[in-house]
Amino acid sequence: MFHACDISQTQDIPPHYLKQILSRLRSAGLVRSTRGPAGGHALARPASEISLGEVIGCLEGELTGVEGILAMPCAIDVGPSHCVIKEFLLEMKRRVEELLNSTTLADLAARQTELSKGQILVRPRILVEAEALERRASMMADTCP
Repeated sequence: MFHACDISQTQDIPPHYLKQILSRLRSAGLVRSTRGPAGGHALARPASEISLGEVIGCLEGELTGVEGILAMPCAIDVGPSHCVIKEFLLEMKRRVEELLNSTTLADLAARQTELSKGQILVRPRILVEAEALERRASMMADTCP
C-alpha cells in the first residue's frame, strides 16, 4: 500500500489532482484504497492483468484523439465513405488501441527495470536525427577547405 502523499511527492503530482486520479482509478476497479494509518492505495489486480488501455480509457475516456477528427464533416469530393485519410486514421486508431490493450503495467515495470539496470537512454527520435545531422555537418566542415 502506498500513501497518497508519498505518491504525490515521488511522482510530482499535485495532491488535489492525484486525489481525482485515484478516485477515477478506484471507480474503474483498477485501484483499491484503505483508510487509516496503515492504509493507502494499491492495484486492485495484479499488474500483469491491467492494461495501459484500461488505465488511459479510465482517465481520458478514449485511447486516441482520432474520434473527434473522424466526427468532423468531410468536404472532399470522394465523400467520407471513400476517404483515404479516414481509412488511415481508423487504421492508426486500431494499431494504437491494440498496443495499449496488449501492454500491461507489469510489461512497463519490467522494461523500466531493464532501462535502469542497463542505463539505457531513451531519447525522442527527432533528437537522434538532429544529432546525426550535426555529426554529418561537422564531418563535412572538417573535410572542406
